[in-house]
Amino acid sequence: MEQTPNLKLPYIMAAQAQKHVTHNEAIRALDAIVQLGTLDRDLSAPPASPVEGDRYIVAAGASGAWSGHDGSIAAWQDGVWMLHAPVPGWIAWVADEDALVAFDGTAWVSAGAGSINPAPLVGVNATADATNRLSVASPATLFNHDGGDHRLKINKAAAGNTASMLYQTGFSGRAETGLTGDDDYHFKVSPDGSTWFEALLVDKDSGYVSFPSGSYARKPLTASTAFYVRTDGSDGNDGSANTAGSAFLTIQKALDVVGGLDLGIYFATIYVNDGTYTITSALVYRGYQGGQVILRALNEPSTSPEFITLTGTKATDEAAVRAAHKVVVQASSAINLLYADPAGAIGQVRNIAFIQTGAHTNGVINNFSGSATSPTKCTFFGGGTNVVSDARWAISNCLFAHATGAGLNGLAAASVFCSATVFAHATGTQLQIFDLTQISMFGGKVIAAAAASGTNIDRGAGTYFSGVSFEGGVNGLFVSMSDVQLIGCTFSGASARCLYLGNAGRAYINGGSIASGATLIFATQRSAIRIAAAPTGGPTYSPALGVVGNNESYINT
Repeated sequence: MEQTPNLKLPYIMAAQAQKHVTHNEAIRALDAIVQLGTLDRDLSAPPASPVEGDRYIVAAGASGAWSGHDGSIAAWQDGVWMLHAPVPGWIAWVADEDALVAFDGTAWVSAGAGSINPAPLVGVNATADATNRLSVASPATLFNHDGGDHRLKINKAAAGNTASMLYQTGFSGRAETGLTGDDDYHFKVSPDGSTWFEALLVDKDSGYVSFPSGSYARKPLTASTAFYVRTDGSDGNDGSANTAGSAFLTIQKALDVVGGLDLGIYFATIYVNDGTYTITSALVYRGYQGGQVILRALNEPSTSPEFITLTGTKATDEAAVRAAHKVVVQASSAINLLYADPAGAIGQVRNIAFIQTGAHTNGVINNFSGSATSPTKCTFFGGGTNVVSDARWAISNCLFAHATGAGLNGLAAASVFCSATVFAHATGTQLQIFDLTQISMFGGKVIAAAAASGTNIDRGAGTYFSGVSFEGGVNGLFVSMSDVQLIGCTFSGASARCLYLGNAGRAYINGGSIASGATLIFATQRSAIRIAAAPTGGPTYSPALGVVGNNESYINT
């Protein structure tokens, strides 16, 4: 072997003549490559006027005296260029770049990356440890681009791990952002580093933003959606399917979930499976745009509520209602079963029986402040129903029975539309319409016991009845300070008067009949009745037709 393995220095051979030449050659090589500092690494041709001892890293495409020595160390010594091929691991200082470079076997690269990759711990003006393997103490930290983009990446092993930025005061956490425990994006805050509040959550699948700590942002629907409730479900489910493992257990949970949505132009339908659902507080929908929420029985009953046979006995009639419905919502305490508050109302309720068991003073349903609800094929048993404060109800094929007080109480400019609906056996007035409330009723019945009132229309209410049957009661229909139109309506069984107008009430009658009981049509206190076609059944009139009497009241044809 004639050279050293690493620096390639020549050996002095045994019995060699002029040993000093070989020795000096090795000394010159050491002078060139030990403590290696070069002037430049961008030149591919030798400079015109080198100075003794100048060293360069030859750039690619070498020419002239450097030709064929790309990447080598060129040293100007004794008037000639000495060229030394580097081996991996050589380190050189490049003066014009003020940089340290290393030879990796192919090219000269930054010695900073090469010398600490990998490094187990790095501390910059601080002490790193096994957890904080990079530790920096500095007024600021700069991560700059290298001619284009720059991305700071935090990677975790699995979805259940955490990749986050934690902000601290005195090394106690105060805020955290990132993927904390799943792949959704979380924003959390803490007053003490132990108790955390999640302020904002971004869903990874949709980009929807929610506010778990309580806010009003709502996830928008992109299509009409169904939710399911079952007696064997769980409120820990998502309600997405009609199975025990997916359906909700309670109706209120389904209403709460729908209330958290922005329905937009779509419908959210809550399907309730067969069974009895006992509640301890009123069902309330607290979302927006309540007209697009439907609460309904999954399976329709075979008998519509208005065709349920009533006996007038509460217990017997309740049994008949339960038998006719596949879904029953009930409560034994004195509460409303369904409540429409100012925030919104369920748009449609269908095929459900709402039953108050025992004695109640609270209405089955309360509707307030502009709420709009449309019950269809439902039964409301007990307590009564209030529709007040500009609320709007559209009632179709329903039964209101055995209310404590009024069966339906319309107050304060409410609006009620009824078709094929029965009001029966309330302890008070079956149908009570006051205070500028408007009601239009097509078909159906108003059934009152002899001691109770049938229908009271008072204080500016406007009323239209077509094909309605008024049965029983002290007065079948009482009107005061209001207008009423009666088209093809029938009266039977009133113990006092079938139609009673008092205190400036006005009525328009076109056809119909009075079948039995009191046959008196009575007007008093400046009221007026206009008869376009007299009801059949030979009714008597007071005052007589065309005669002013009873405090300036008047009945004419």
